[in-house]
Amino acid sequence: MFKVVQERLDPAALTELAEAWDSPESFTLLPQPSPLSLDQLREILSKLPSQLQTDHFGLLTSGSTGAPKLVIGRKSRTAALVAEIDRRQDLAPAQSTVMALPLSYSYGFVNQWLWAHLNHRRLAVTAGLADAAKFFEALDREARSMLCLVGSQVPMLRNFLSKGRQFPNVIRLNFAGGPFPQADLVWLEETFPSARILHNFGCAEALPRLTIRAARDHDDPMVLGPPVKGAELSLTEAGMLAFRSPYGAVAIVESDVIRLIDASDWIETGDAAERTQDGSYRLLGRKSDVFKRFGEKVSLPTLEASLREVWPGALTFYIETPESAEPAHVLLLAPRPGKDALRRVLLHLRGHFRRALWPVRLEAAAEIPLSRNGKPDAEAVKGLSREVLWRQPL
Repeated sequence: MFKVVQERLDPAALTELAEAWDSPESFTLLPQPSPLSLDQLREILSKLPSQLQTDHFGLLTSGSTGAPKLVIGRKSRTAALVAEIDRRQDLAPAQSTVMALPLSYSYGFVNQWLWAHLNHRRLAVTAGLADAAKFFEALDREARSMLCLVGSQVPMLRNFLSKGRQFPNVIRLNFAGGPFPQADLVWLEETFPSARILHNFGCAEALPRLTIRAARDHDDPMVLGPPVKGAELSLTEAGMLAFRSPYGAVAIVESDVIRLIDASDWIETGDAAERTQDGSYRLLGRKSDVFKRFGEKVSLPTLEASLREVWPGALTFYIETPESAEPAHVLLLAPRPGKDALRRVLLHLRGHFRRALWPVRLEAAAEIPLSRNGKPDAEAVKGLSREVLWRQPL
């Protein structure tokens, strides 16, 4: 039977997690707050095949439908991925890692908690930007540290920091979990002057890493780096990115359906992509973020990456589909832009994109709420008080 370890950040809970990893018994990390109750999770775990009851672990994430999804990995495979990440990110000089993401988020769990545990490095646990002062104290205190962030945290980070503030103790800065903040790269290099900045890509089913590259290796934030050793990428006939990896999940449980994954199975990441002339893969966005409008393909991540060249604040999109009409996207900015900033955004859209790719409205809010893993919270955005700044002329 799987042991359940509840996510907490106190020393006793972290010791319990370490003991669960080192034990032959399988375990699942239950996030707090959790989409499932403890009883619901235990019922799911009781139905898993016997071969998963030892030397495995489970993480809860959101599936494509928004319903909870349990991703199960083999401890030995994920330990091998940590060694590959350590090699590819050249983490040998790092003495510590500062956590600003939830422990149950697979990126933070593998790239930080497990890396620190297996390599006997210091783990500095913080609430991230929810308690910016203590987060910055940890960045100042921890010598030769590694930090993992997602791109949507950068606008908030910039708002908290005074001009010229630097964190020279950070020697590795990783980004994953969304579009790489290419437009902020110069500022990031100035703020983290000792850091090698890395562009990472993966998905929960990959647990979680598929590709790694240095940020300066390409100007396009949507272009992926080389796969981790042993992993393969391909495109389906529908243009979706798929992978096979010796480190990936061995089982997925979603909507009470248990799917066992064989080493030869191709798994879709949920991202649309294309091949570039040099053979690299370029992301177009999550399946839900790529759609046709007036016969043209709209990629919301591509729009977002481009708009960050002229908008330093937070931004996100949401999609609406009027009756008997094609899907349309709305651009939401935070905080409210002044007249000059709004004009720059509109001129950028008109100068870089055809009209079919423009948002139907541009709205503003005081702030864009983020989920626990640092990404815009789509459900919370729906309930925001929003001001319409501009509508696309008919």
